[in-house]
Amino acid sequence: MTIKNIPIPIFPLFPSPKCRYCNKTSTRHKVSTGNTNIIANKGRPYYICEVCNGVSSSGWVSWDDKIGIHVSNPACDCGVVSRRDTAGAGTKMGKGNKFFTCAWGGCGFFRAVPNVLEVDTTLPSS
Repeated sequence: MTIKNIPIPIFPLFPSPKCRYCNKTSTRHKVSTGNTNIIANKGRPYYICEVCNGVSSSGWVSWDDKIGIHVSNPACDCGVVSRRDTAGAGTKMGKGNKFFTCAWGGCGFFRAVPNVLEVDTTLPSS
């Protein structure tokens, strides 16, 4: 699918994406429903490289869904619309911080989302 001449990946991804570090095919998993992740990722499908997992990187490749993908996001180095995501616990950038990354894990694109105050635009009740 293409909108505004920037391709948007189609999910679920097929074939499984390759790891950008070792070029091996990644494996699809789902976040455990017993996971205590408060960012509501329970049950989300994702890809991980079993070869790189715990070695030179986290082995993380990509989520396998449309969450965080919007045509207003910047294009990544692959030329596709990036994914807006939220850092989890144990990340270098700090839990809860927002960033853009490659939507399908094909490149190392990363851009922090500036912290902007969110303004309540709801009208007061009369």
